[in-house]
Amino acid sequence: IGCGALGASIARLLAEAGLTEFILIDHDFLSPPNISRHALGMEYLLMNKAEATALMLKRAFPHIKVAQDIRKKFEYLSPEQLNNLSDCDVVISCGISYEGDAKIDSWRQSLKSPPAHISCWTEEFAIVGHAVGLLGKDSLHAAFDEEQRIQFRLTDWSAESGAMIVEAGCGNVFQPHGAVDLQATISLAARLALDIICNEVTQSIRRVWLGNKVEVAKHGGHLLDGFTDNYCIKEFPWS
Repeated sequence: IGCGALGASIARLLAEAGLTEFILIDHDFLSPPNISRHALGMEYLLMNKAEATALMLKRAFPHIKVAQDIRKKFEYLSPEQLNNLSDCDVVISCGISYEGDAKIDSWRQSLKSPPAHISCWTEEFAIVGHAVGLLGKDSLHAAFDEEQRIQFRLTDWSAESGAMIVEAGCGNVFQPHGAVDLQATISLAARLALDIICNEVTQSIRRVWLGNKVEVAKHGGHLLDGFTDNYCIKEFPWS
């Protein structure tokens, strides 16, 4: 869910690992500014991202059995589409909004046997990346405080830091980082998905990528408690 720079790359990596069946969900279209860090290239410009990612997987990997695209936000899926999604081994949401992840969480709680849910995202400049793997009825709501802020953030940024840029005219908002910066979080989420599918992970966990903390100060941010090491992955139990 979310076939942007994170989601499309995770899908491709999982296909390379041998997975054969995908449902890809995104309402957005691939625009020129996306190209520099997206798994899709100019060939797919202006196509719906879910449709283009499905097409890319089928073209690149002959072992793919199913690559179904749904060109909607999760919030607007039909009961039939939600029923199909409930049969998946794992649902991965990639850098979508709080509202979107909350909807996924609420849907999972309504199911007798919900699929595993991985929620992954990056902090500003992709210096820190998160992948939360939820099994059974464990809820993502534990990640947020009353003001809908992530409780285990490792960096803090002022409005003047340039961590979010608004394009003139269209109002589009994006984070100024590139494909290389995203690779650690992409691998983090894909590895967690494989670990869950292969039953290597049997309880809900949180994994975090910590990049170079020097880059936080360089870009005008501030380190928070817990960002003590560079270039490593840490794992925490979910509670």
